Amino acid sequence: MSEPALPKQPRDRAIDALRGIAMLCMIADHTAFGSHILWLLHLPNYLQGSSGFVLMAGFALGMVSLRRAEKLGWSGAYAKILLRTLQIYLIHVFLALMMTDIGLYTRGIRSVPTASITFPQLFRDILLLRWLPTYMDILPLYVILLLLTPLALECFRRGLAWLVFAVSFCLYATLQTHPHIFDFEWMRPGMARGFHQWGWQLVFLVGLAAGFSRVDLTLKKSPRIRNAAFAISMVVVVASFLLARVQAGDFGVHHLLSTSMEESLTQKYVHAPLRTLSIVAGAIVFYVVITALNNRGRWRAALEFLEVCGRNSLFIFVGHFTFVALRFAIGAKHWPPLGQDLWFCFVAASLYAVARWHPALIARLQGTFVAPQPAAA
Repeated sequence: MSEPALPKQPRDRAIDALRGIAMLCMIADHTAFGSHILWLLHLPNYLQGSSGFVLMAGFALGMVSLRRAEKLGWSGAYAKILLRTLQIYLIHVFLALMMTDIGLYTRGIRSVPTASITFPQLFRDILLLRWLPTYMDILPLYVILLLLTPLALECFRRGLAWLVFAVSFCLYATLQTHPHIFDFEWMRPGMARGFHQWGWQLVFLVGLAAGFSRVDLTLKKSPRIRNAAFAISMVVVVASFLLARVQAGDFGVHHLLSTSMEESLTQKYVHAPLRTLSIVAGAIVFYVVITALNNRGRWRAALEFLEVCGRNSLFIFVGHFTFVALRFAIGAKHWPPLGQDLWFCFVAASLYAVARWHPALIARLQGTFVAPQPAAA
């Protein structure tokens, strides 16, 4: 996989909007479980906010690394990735300690792995990624994926992308029949039983390779490729949606697949084939649609909201845990669906307001990684 030419161009707003959609899905899942909005955002059962975020994070990292390599060389680009990894690791430690302490107070968040554990043992487990309070699965896995990124990018540069994906797909395929064969004992309880590290690695690498190859430029410049990619991806998304609804019994009791076949196609923890295809296909569909809507004024406000959330995704992710804690503290998880809809709107609006009108605060949190604000239209 050779390095593509990098013409000067403005920031791709559709990429930011896609990341914003993924962030909203995660916020809804964490703060408004059972709401109408959550149901709407997850209509295609196999699309998942956290997985979409991992895909788009890989995509953005592939693009950003090319830009950094132009200015700093590849060694400098790799150093930036490792610095980012350290930053996210420290944020993980802070959030894990904070959420554990809040969980002990509210009794609503999974707080400690065992009742007899001491604080030094708990702190050690947090440092080693062994203890993850509720909803904390994504950051430790993201740390691991970032650590692997320089190696993957170096292979891409040397034309060894086939080797990267051969290893990645073999791991992924093996997990479909032996989901626990590569479990790490030190990753527990969330990582080993929640979002599977070997499922996410394929999704992340697909995004990384697409960003490194500047797939977005190809889709913009070639209407034939864009239309073909959109049509094929739309078929996958619609088919997965219909299959999910049939299997859920929404269209009657006659399922298309047996229970074992459905689990092998859709099982969440290893990103089974249908789920993985839907994540990638959904990203292509949304990208093409958002790019088209960017030229229409009536959608400007909605897209600007998504772009702000996407550009400031690290702040949004960290900040939404404040509302996760409040959800448990005030008993919001027991509210009726309409109440949770209003709670989600309040959470999303609060985070957006800080990200939109207090960029200096975001810059202090995200450091040198703060995304530049686009020029006013």
